Amino acid sequence: MSAARIVHDEPYCRIVLRDSPRTIVVFSAVNYPAGKFAASRVLENTDCNVVFLNCPHNSWYLEGVPGLGKCPESSAKALLALLAGFGLTEDRRVVWGSSMGGYGAVVYGALLGADVIVASGAVLKLFAPGSLSVKYLKLDGKRADLRPLDVRQLVANARGRFFLYAGEFYYPDLASVRLLMDLPNVSVTTLADFGHWLPNYFDGRYGLQRFVLFHLEEGRGFPFEDGEVGELKKWSGHWDLLDQGALEWMEPQRTELLELAKESTDAVLKVHCRNALSLGATKSGFHKRAILQAEKALKACPGSRHATRRLVLALRKAGAPPAEWLKVATGIRDLNRPDVFEPAVKLLEAMAQAFADSESIGEGVDFLRGLMDMENTAPEMKEWLGKLIEKLSGCRIWKVAFTAEAEAQLSAYVLDESLLHVLGGRSTIQGVVLFPEEWGNPVTFEAENLVIDRHEAKQPSPKIGKLHPDHPGASQARFKLDFLTEDADLATIYARSPDGRRLPVIHFTRVSKNEG
Repeated sequence: MSAARIVHDEPYCRIVLRDSPRTIVVFSAVNYPAGKFAASRVLENTDCNVVFLNCPHNSWYLEGVPGLGKCPESSAKALLALLAGFGLTEDRRVVWGSSMGGYGAVVYGALLGADVIVASGAVLKLFAPGSLSVKYLKLDGKRADLRPLDVRQLVANARGRFFLYAGEFYYPDLASVRLLMDLPNVSVTTLADFGHWLPNYFDGRYGLQRFVLFHLEEGRGFPFEDGEVGELKKWSGHWDLLDQGALEWMEPQRTELLELAKESTDAVLKVHCRNALSLGATKSGFHKRAILQAEKALKACPGSRHATRRLVLALRKAGAPPAEWLKVATGIRDLNRPDVFEPAVKLLEAMAQAFADSESIGEGVDFLRGLMDMENTAPEMKEWLGKLIEKLSGCRIWKVAFTAEAEAQLSAYVLDESLLHVLGGRSTIQGVVLFPEEWGNPVTFEAENLVIDRHEAKQPSPKIGKLHPDHPGASQARFKLDFLTEDADLATIYARSPDGRRLPVIHFTRVSKNEG
């Protein structure tokens, strides 16, 4: 393998040459900062030329790649010229991306005339309800002025072959691949027990380089092991219904899914229907119904990872005591799988906090160590679990109190318990603050012996407002603070008035530091 030479290194485009007849073009997913690229670590030792691409503020590559162009067409044209300047005119090219990068791979792969385009979880239905583009996509210009390309027409006219992959338990991705699945140059594969984030699984089980290059060398879909591939024809007729049902608890989707769940003899379809109903109910605020549907899904398919996780999330969203949903969550023994690293991290962090809140720190450490010591636990997950165990072992317990000095001028109601169990110095506190109308909204918070990472303050929902007595002549805002605690015995959060006065609102007094 020839030595790698970085011949182009800009914040949003890096080109690495190895004098190879094959080139991999990689499009980054969301939240990669300038100068960072998806799969750069994984593909750093590949024997191919590699082009790493990214875009600012999660713009979905709609406004081009800075340094190349201001739209997909101009960026693709500039990239082709750049590659030709480095002698890459006869190379065979495969384009790869996931999520936002999957959109970039599909669109730019067609414009580049690539031989093969491989994408997982490609977010192709922009701004559709439930799409990640609604949450993450940001533009320099106005959305109304945007003229997205016709992805279907672009793919239909492309010379290359497209291989699209989607997890069957993430319905927006299924809706995206449905746009293209009937085209003759498109191959769609669904994975039976998977969600949105697939690259970690591909890399951990098969090696990402091997996975991507297989399509270029063999010209066909990847040969997964038995049981991993979903039943495309069997489920495709229900994708839209599942997608709509997961968005909101509403008619007629709710009735259709209920009837389908009752009539079907297939346990997996029952899980799909019940999970979609549970998710829709949670998003609509019907938490009891969400729990009921999740319980029925787990009953239909005992041991199902997705059904178990859905029940855990439904219980958490409903405000169930930690011990109640921890009992369910500890039954999930495969959270360490590479394909579920992203959602597993969030759930395991919540579990660690719940162990701390229920003062079962030793039990929590033992559970996390059990996951870390499992033979098939990926190295990345082992490293992360070790850090989480360290945080849980060093849990600090703070007592929250409101200062008498502030009571006459403003009040705060914290929605959490009066004892705050903080993992590794980091935590969140939220509540409602009542303040004089002339202060305006939102309130500015400052701190001593705390470092505020993020501060949000906004008018509370009517439900929150009803929880507290009326205060004539006062305004109120719901607040949320993410903060880091320093190794001190006392910390204070202040509210700053428009005239510059600092009023102490909340005192944190350290009760203890767990010794593990």
